[in-house]
Amino acid sequence: MTARLAVPTVPAAWLDGARHVCCDKDGVLVDVHRYWTHTSRLRAQRLVERFQLPAASADGLLQAMGIDAGAGRIRAPGPVGYAPRAVVIEHTARYLASRSVAASAEELQDLFRDVDQRQQAGEDYDVAMLPGVQEFLAGVKRRGCRLSIYTSDRRDHALRILHRLSLDAYVDEVVGGGCVSRPKPDPEGFLLACARVGVLPEASVYIGDTVEDLQMGRAGGASKVIGVASGLGSAPELLVQTPYVCERLADG
Repeated sequence: MTARLAVPTVPAAWLDGARHVCCDKDGVLVDVHRYWTHTSRLRAQRLVERFQLPAASADGLLQAMGIDAGAGRIRAPGPVGYAPRAVVIEHTARYLASRSVAASAEELQDLFRDVDQRQQAGEDYDVAMLPGVQEFLAGVKRRGCRLSIYTSDRRDHALRILHRLSLDAYVDEVVGGGCVSRPKPDPEGFLLACARVGVLPEASVYIGDTVEDLQMGRAGGASKVIGVASGLGSAPELLVQTPYVCERLADG
């Protein structure tokens, strides 16, 4: 059997017949490693301050959240970047307990929200748009397709980032992790995005960078799921889920 190979960018034919394209944000539109490493460092610093931990504990907290502090990259399988906030908080609480610090999920939720507010007030994000993203989204809109984002990130964060990158003009709807009760790979978020743009799943395409993304799109009845190896999933991993895999959205 001939091995399947990822192609460099999304061929136009992959979107033929689609009336709606739904994309993940991190790893598809923006550099997921830079984004979550920076935000996780801010969380770790705030945790060190709040619980009066040794400064060296910041690296342990980053590791618990799923960040390789030395490389500045997300480690598989996260939880950050892969799982919703509640799971990141669970891992953080477990690390704190190992250091004899008792912290409830509610207390950590409040602390994470405080970091959110500080980031929003100071526009303190490390956001880098991946190559070719703007060109790809513009091409989707020229086709007359509706365009939505379904991300595990908070909706308000996603909206700010899209605005910062001047991508919000292309996007018709944003569904965030807080908009759903069941996270990926459950298709609830994808189905909600389809409903909000008024296009059935079978006329929609989902584009993601992880195995869970592609499983979710298939479970939701997407006409096609496209894997992009510019985030957390490698091309070989994504090709197990779909024959439609590229290295990036478009040439930048």
